[in-house]
Amino acid sequence: MITQFYLCPKCFEAADDPTPCPRCGGKRATCQPGAADNPVRKPPVTATGELKSRAPVWWLQAVGTLAAGN
Repeated sequence: MITQFYLCPKCFEAADDPTPCPRCGGKRATCQPGAADNPVRKPPVTATGELKSRAPVWWLQAVGTLAAGN
């Protein structure tokens, strides 16, 4: 199981270490997708069940658009 990897938020180039992206030179985000049954793998929803985003919570946390624990 992959517990952590690094992904460029501009071009989505993935790596096992936090080196700069070779395509665009951008800084890679630290991604922690969690286990298969972890709720961070699902997109965030409102109290009424409406999607806030189609992206999974782990990605939104990695790029800073959602605080950890939300």
